[in-house]
Amino acid sequence: MRARIRKRVLLGMARVEAHSFDGHTASQIRNQIRAEHPVGLNHVLHAVRELAGKKLITCVGTAKGRVCKLYRLGKSGNEIVRELTN
Repeated sequence: MRARIRKRVLLGMARVEAHSFDGHTASQIRNQIRAEHPVGLNHVLHAVRELAGKKLITCVGTAKGRVCKLYRLGKSGNEIVRELTN
């Protein structure tokens, strides 16, 4: 997976979390990123899995009535976002 996609996913998650404290699905993250950069859902899903494996984001459960996992930035993820935005 390209670093550019992972970076966009982290920054997109940070923007989404600025509006809400709930977890967000990969599709919601993609919609946030897609406003600036066209990216496919499969690429976002792959990046989310990689970032979760590195403990930069965490799975906080599933959406009500759906099978979609909800994700949030972890402590390390927040630190990286801070570094990327400064």
